Amino acid sequence: MSFFRSISSKILVPVIVMTIVLATVIVTVSTIVFRSFAFESLNAEIQTISDNIKNEIDMLRVVACDQVSGLAGHGGMVTALKEEDREKIREILDKMESNRKCTFFTITDAESRVVYRTSRPNDFGDPQNDLHSIRTTIATKKSSVFFESTERVKMAIRAASPVFDAQGELIGIVSGGFRMDDDSWVDTLQKRYSVECTTFLDEERVATTVKNDEGKRAIGTKLNNPAIYDAVFKRKEDVIREAQVVGQQMKVFYSPLYNEGEDKVLGMLFAGIPMERQVKIIHQNVWTSVSITVIGLLVFAFILLGVIRAIVGPIQKLTSAAESLADGLLDVDIDIRSNDETAVLAKAFRGLENSLRAKTEVALSIANGNLTTWVPLISGNDALGKALIRMRYSLYDSIQGLTGIAKTVHKEAESLSDASRTLVDNTTRSAEQLKEITESLRSFHTQTIHNAENGRNAENLTKSAKEGSNDGREKMSRMVQAMDSITKSSGEIQKIIRVIDDIAFQTNLLALNAAVEAARAGQHGKGFAVVAEEVRNLASRSAKAASETAGLIEESIRHVELGSNVAHETSDSLNVITDQVEQISQIVSAIAGESDQQANNLGGMSNTVSQVSMTAENNTQSVRDVSDVIDAIIKTAQGLDAIVALFKSNPEGKVTIPPDHGYLPPSGTFGHITG
Repeated sequence: MSFFRSISSKILVPVIVMTIVLATVIVTVSTIVFRSFAFESLNAEIQTISDNIKNEIDMLRVVACDQVSGLAGHGGMVTALKEEDREKIREILDKMESNRKCTFFTITDAESRVVYRTSRPNDFGDPQNDLHSIRTTIATKKSSVFFESTERVKMAIRAASPVFDAQGELIGIVSGGFRMDDDSWVDTLQKRYSVECTTFLDEERVATTVKNDEGKRAIGTKLNNPAIYDAVFKRKEDVIREAQVVGQQMKVFYSPLYNEGEDKVLGMLFAGIPMERQVKIIHQNVWTSVSITVIGLLVFAFILLGVIRAIVGPIQKLTSAAESLADGLLDVDIDIRSNDETAVLAKAFRGLENSLRAKTEVALSIANGNLTTWVPLISGNDALGKALIRMRYSLYDSIQGLTGIAKTVHKEAESLSDASRTLVDNTTRSAEQLKEITESLRSFHTQTIHNAENGRNAENLTKSAKEGSNDGREKMSRMVQAMDSITKSSGEIQKIIRVIDDIAFQTNLLALNAAVEAARAGQHGKGFAVVAEEVRNLASRSAKAASETAGLIEESIRHVELGSNVAHETSDSLNVITDQVEQISQIVSAIAGESDQQANNLGGMSNTVSQVSMTAENNTQSVRDVSDVIDAIIKTAQGLDAIVALFKSNPEGKVTIPPDHGYLPPSGTFGHITG
């Protein structure tokens, strides 16, 4: 059976197709949802990053103010500024290096001239009054912080704090802050937030992590986006959108850098997430979803295969068991352990197997001659069981009839045997008497002088011979009648044999009809066909036995007919003997009266008596042959008795109900005759 016609395919193929379709829909929908979610999360991420960067800038402004204020209030710094001791200022800055957070410091006097700077320690004396923070601090004598841009430092956060002497006179300014135009600044932001960062002075990139096609930082390149420029530099707005940045599509954030109270925007800070990264994340998610889906499909397929195996496995076992039963194999192992419908089906198959095995044992028992075997019925519809019961009854009736006939034949044959033995004894005695007569005649021939006396003796002897002949003729007549009875009984036996042939023919016909019904039943009827074939073989053997018995009976009939013919011939011979004895009597009487004539005729009489003696001997041999034929008939009847004795049956045809009798048909319906 091909896979696509099996139960497995009918379950597996639709479920796999539906699962693949469902998995495809799930992957597609999840991809679309995740793409939307990814872009939404990207917006949220860039917004969060922008807020964090602005908060970090605000924090740097505070840190710068705290640091310069601390240095401005340092006692050593006041002394060093008064004395313009640059070395001492350097020592103070070096001592606080571990706690120093600003990337640069500049110490100026009250006229804004540089006394010391950390970025260029040997470069001093130049004025710093162009710095907005220093000008504001000198003017207000208070700390201040601004975004500053100089020729050397394109963009920085600079804080300034005044330094006063003991009299409260301004003696100098301490300024410091964080550069925003070097690579370390943007690299730190990139590392911290995993984004591309850029510091703009106006629309020029002065520090950036964005690289051009050559793989170099795109420092010095322009923004080249009027819409973003207008929003940032003219309207001082933060911008979050998708934009093309140096040939890369990014989700970008632009924030203006300007000082409070000023209209001019010095520059802007940029943070961008490449869309390629997001696309990779989406692709990675898609592949992850596909991988999980495939793994899930494989797991589902294994589970489904296990479920199908749990369903189809028992069915395949039952199919194999059914094929074995159809092939006639009754020793079938149906090992199914479940609590579902397959267990019920397996139980039904076990019942079928047990029923067929029980009926097979019944058929074998009947075939072995046991007609008292109980045929278990499964239900009122058990056609095979009813057929076996009918077969058993038919065989019982046939065997009973054959048994009666065999007994009759045996009894008649024994009677005939007794009569034959009597006939043999009589003919033997007659032959002996004839021999004595012959000797007497010879003695008459030698003793002619005593002829008269011997004639009287011969007369007496002839009378005895006459009586013996009459008695032999009467017994031979009875033997002929007995032989005719044997012939008639043999004819009756032939009729019985024909009845057996008819029974065998009907049984064979019944087996043929059962085989036809089994053929109609298809695969499920093969076991029944095997039983029908066994019944047919039994009928054939019965027919063969009947044929052999008929052959033996016919042979016996031929021997009986031969014996009958011999008996008739013997009867005729005895009649002749009787007539001859009468003639002898007349001769002896004549001898007694005419002793002279007796001497003359004695030679002829002696010859005649010799012939009679020979005839008597032949009759004796014929009677012995008849006795042998009768013995053969007796042996044949004994063989028939032995054949009948092979069948075991109750005299009344009853069968005892066993404890595990199974289904019992209602009273009045066809079933067992129980006793």
